[in-house]
Amino acid sequence: MSRRMLIGALVFFTGVWLLLLWGRLALDPQVTFGDDARRYSDLATHLVEHRFYSVDGITPHRELEPGYSVFLAFTYLLFGIENRLGIFFLQGMLYIVSVLFFVKEVQEITSKRTTSIALMFFVALPSIYHTIFSVYRESFVLSLFLLFSGSVLQFLRTRSFHSALFAGGALSTIVLTYIPFLLLPIVILPVFLFLRLPPKKVSLMVLLPFFCIFVWGMRNAQYGNFRITGNQRSTGAHWLVRADHAERWHGWDPLRCIAAEYVTRSWTEDLDVLCRPIPSIHVPTGGIEDDRVRDAIAADAKRRILAHLPSYLYQSLFVTLEYHLPFVNGWGRTYNLVEAGMTGVLYGGCCVYLWTSWRSWKREHLLFFVILLYSAAIFSLFQSIPRFHMPVTFTYIVFAALGYDALFRRVQ
Repeated sequence: MSRRMLIGALVFFTGVWLLLLWGRLALDPQVTFGDDARRYSDLATHLVEHRFYSVDGITPHRELEPGYSVFLAFTYLLFGIENRLGIFFLQGMLYIVSVLFFVKEVQEITSKRTTSIALMFFVALPSIYHTIFSVYRESFVLSLFLLFSGSVLQFLRTRSFHSALFAGGALSTIVLTYIPFLLLPIVILPVFLFLRLPPKKVSLMVLLPFFCIFVWGMRNAQYGNFRITGNQRSTGAHWLVRADHAERWHGWDPLRCIAAEYVTRSWTEDLDVLCRPIPSIHVPTGGIEDDRVRDAIAADAKRRILAHLPSYLYQSLFVTLEYHLPFVNGWGRTYNLVEAGMTGVLYGGCCVYLWTSWRSWKREHLLFFVILLYSAAIFSLFQSIPRFHMPVTFTYIVFAALGYDALFRRVQ
């Protein structure tokens, strides 16, 4: 990758970040710190002020993973409580540093043109800026994945203990921030063995995340029972919704709801009844004393899913489709159109790669394939939205860059 290309990408990223910054800061803070962002921020605030992981400063919190709140707490120590400029600045800095480290290592296994194309995607995708300018964990986890993957590629080249340790640390932080990736170390182990990496250092990368999760579970055991994440959100937002859909939806109902949500934005009365989950059971949102009640509700929802398993599996195909849709409906019509277009270009490059992969396949690509497939598979089990694919966007970028590079070679 040329020096001119690198400087151009940095200037472009900085310019777009500055252009978006003032508009984001002009928003009411209640908009920035809404929904889950409010809980992440409250947890970080109590970490700073009371050294206690709690939403209210009294009740120990076990529902949300601690990784992103710890990052916010560090930001608040530097810039002040709920300083949005500090949050957006650190998330942007962490992202661009992670990108530069990642593309440097990717260039070792690809061509300069592939790396340049990848870098253009990294600084041009609107959805990436959307995550940077929000108080949600996706931007943080995307940066962690870039650091993890870059460290693994560096380890492949150097066999360095420090690279293995850094990769294990990044993977541990990913799991402690986004619990759906809990099983990724196990799934990725065959890739490490296939690449013939040193077993001792591989064990460090794979076991360190589980050690960190064990420590977190033991912390929670002090306030009830051993638990690595809460069950209120997963019970209500995932198992109950999927059980309700498995029982009620038939034929093209899932596609009709996706079209209403992301395309037509037209909610007729029958679509509203069809697409909105029926809250047949109230999920208690209280403290630790309600764990057994929530576990029982989740177990009943899973039983209902198993009773309608063919419908559940059929609808999982549409959940996967929704997971891969552009991350829209956030910043207005112009953003939606640009994001949809860029996502189409990105997926087009991935299709070209699949068409030409027999020419450009390298064993290192398996790392990206496993991360991509694991994420798509795990989120197909739950109620998914396009934002959930943002942490692994880099895998699609790598394959799209390889695809367009192969296309350019073919044209030449």
